[in-house]
Amino acid sequence: MLQLYRYSWQPARYAHPAWLAALGFRPRPDWRYGQRPPLDEGLNQALRRRRGTPPLGQALTPRARRLARLAPMMTAAALGLGLLVLECSDYLLLPAYRQVIGQWLSEEAVWQLFGLCGGKRGVVWAPDQLAERAISLGAAVLARLAVNEPVLYILMILLPPPERALWPKVPGSALIVLEQVLCPPED
Repeated sequence: MLQLYRYSWQPARYAHPAWLAALGFRPRPDWRYGQRPPLDEGLNQALRRRRGTPPLGQALTPRARRLARLAPMMTAAALGLGLLVLECSDYLLLPAYRQVIGQWLSEEAVWQLFGLCGGKRGVVWAPDQLAERAISLGAAVLARLAVNEPVLYILMILLPPPERALWPKVPGSALIVLEQVLCPPED
């Protein structure tokens, strides 16, 4: 819960670099959050103003707790959802693509996605383009879901801002499967 509040009130500390670029901030390569507190606070205020800060309440629902566990895996979740939107099973089967997505997704996750993938479309992007494009599509899916999920909305700071408003269809069970594969239940 504390980490979620940090994402909300210090978004610049955790923001994907594309969020800072969207504000017009182009840091030098050696810039680090915490070096210049006045600048950090200005970035935090600008991000809070741009994104808003949804109320979390005092306790999280079980679903919100599961979503919060996705924080370290947000890029993998976006990639997985993006692959489902693309509906191309070749991305999940061909070695060149599997090598690329294997940087974020386990073999188990890839096979789970394959089971959900309709496989209706052919390859569109080269392996070196796939991850960025799929993550962008997945971020659009997550942004849509985040409208009704304050925890997910807060976590969206970890992904690049959606470039456009897309409402792609994905299986309703996709996020649940990704939650289970990326964040196995705690014992």
